[in-house]
Amino acid sequence: MPNREEDQLPGILRGMKGKGDGFTAPSEDYFARMAERVTAAAEAPAAVRPAYGRWLSIVASVLLLMVAGWYITSDTTVVNLANDGTVMPTSDELLAGITAEDIDAYLNEELDDLTLEQLYEATPEKK
Repeated sequence: MPNREEDQLPGILRGMKGKGDGFTAPSEDYFARMAERVTAAAEAPAAVRPAYGRWLSIVASVLLLMVAGWYITSDTTVVNLANDGTVMPTSDELLAGITAEDIDAYLNEELDDLTLEQLYEATPEKK
């Protein structure tokens, strides 16, 4: 009496069951051929890679470190140029040229344009 579960298996699985445990023994000359392949691979000359690729990467790394070190340690100042090529003054130079009278005159002229919120934010808190 056949097993019901066996009848429900797909054809490929039923065929595998008839072949035994699924393991097959290698052919008789398998190990001899394997030994020949291993000795042939061991006797083959090793691939030679050119050394300039490694040296090129070392030189590039050193050059990158030198440029980064120079950039970090250099004390350079930025020069702003106007459209006509003249050198623009720095913000410190511009602020040094403003006097207290200039600030008072500006505030008196712009006082009407300021809102109450802006005036309130600009006044120091009194305790």
